[in-house]
Amino acid sequence: MQPLSFSHQPIKLRFHHAKQAQRTEAALRAFAFMIQEYENSFNSRANLLKTFVGDFIDHCH
Repeated sequence: MQPLSFSHQPIKLRFHHAKQAQRTEAALRAFAFMIQEYENSFNSRANLLKTFVGDFIDHCH
């Protein structure tokens, strides 16, 4: 098996690969951003709930 080298392949193919890689990276970044935003909103809601429950317990005692 020879290692795959791009040196003898047409430039067009390399360009296509680069474009695809860029698109994939952009999609992954967007996905990661969405997850991060979701986690942030989830965490803030969890914190609100914790605060609410904490206050509620304090008032009961």
